[in-house]
Amino acid sequence: MSTNEVGGIRLPDYEVCELSLNPRVEPHDVSRQALAGEALKVIQMEGPVHTTEIARRIANGHGKTKVGARILSAVKSALLLLQHQEDLIEDEGFWLAEKHVDNPPTRARANASGLLQKAELISPIELRAIGELVIQEYGPLEPDAMAREITRAMGFKQAGTALKNAINAALNPGETS
Repeated sequence: MSTNEVGGIRLPDYEVCELSLNPRVEPHDVSRQALAGEALKVIQMEGPVHTTEIARRIANGHGKTKVGARILSAVKSALLLLQHQEDLIEDEGFWLAEKHVDNPPTRARANASGLLQKAELISPIELRAIGELVIQEYGPLEPDAMAREITRAMGFKQAGTALKNAINAALNPGETS
């Protein structure tokens, strides 16, 4: 596992869960219980992880390159089942183990696939945790400087508008940008 280091902040690279599943079976035809087990593996490795990314890992594991409406619907149904069986939290479409709420994994994303670099696929919980690391390293910063340092800690050279907005929303819940 490689890491991204900025100042004294070292974040491991985002690791993608690669499932090896039966490519002859359509993911939406798998039992809800089996899908829940596949989703749990993804959450345990990648959480906090967005629902669409969980569906993407399961689809890829079944040899599919796209997530259609039937696959996404089946995965969402499995996640609801899973939520009642495991200590999992769903927050704004992101899933994570309850034990990670107070200490969420933080990852560098510069080397991750393009989709994982999209602001809407980075959990506010993770952004807040990286923000706490930035404050520990540099002390309190103005919003623009904070967004810049969080962006750098994740391995990006600069933040686009969507990422800046996501960081500001995560750090200041309830405020509008």
